[in-house]
Order: sequence, then structure tokens, then C-alpha cells
Amino acid sequence: MTIILRSEAGYIDSGSWSFDDDSPITLGRNPNNHVVLPDLATNRRHARIVIVRGAYYLEDFRSINGTFVNETLIAVPTRLQSGDRIRLGRVVLTVEIVGEAQNHVADFA
Repeated sequence: MTIILRSEAGYIDSGSWSFDDDSPITLGRNPNNHVVLPDLATNRRHARIVIVRGAYYLEDFRSINGTFVNETLIAVPTRLQSGDRIRLGRVVLTVEIVGEAQNHVADFA
């Protein structure tokens, strides 16, 4: 299974990131993150994506401006699906999951 994150035109230049292993994916301003977001409205370590039981989940790192999925502020790890829009600060990323299990239900534990 592979997750692809694509930045929407706007605050940062369009780009995409692809990950196909089970390692956590960190997002934020710090250059050590997997996805570096050069936006002062994002924290240095803003959020991460983890894979649990065959599904991707987005988790906020108690960021100042919050993390949103489809314009809903998340407070707990939230399952991602293809077509979801993640907003961190002024950056919007679109999610594509390749090889996604159909009708798979996973609980974050």
C-alpha cells in the first residue's frame, strides 16, 4: 500500500510525496520531517501519518493552529482515505492511497 500526498496550488509550490513503507510520516516546518512545509502557520513538528492494521491515520502533535481533514479539526487520530484534504496551517494536501483495501475497517489502537 502506498500513500501519495499532493500539495494544492497556493501557499507552497505544487509538489507530491510518496511513501510505501510502514514507517511514520512526519509533517511540519523542521527540515528533518518527511514532508517539509515552509509555512510559519505550521509547527516544526505539526502532525504525523501512521499505518495501523492496513489503514493510514493522521495524528496532530498538539499544534497551535490545528490539523484539519476535510475542513474538520481533528482531536484524535483520524483515518485517511483517498480524496481526503489535509490542512496544516495554510498548506492543503490531497491524499491518494494506492492499493487500499476495499471495505476495510481498522481501529486505531
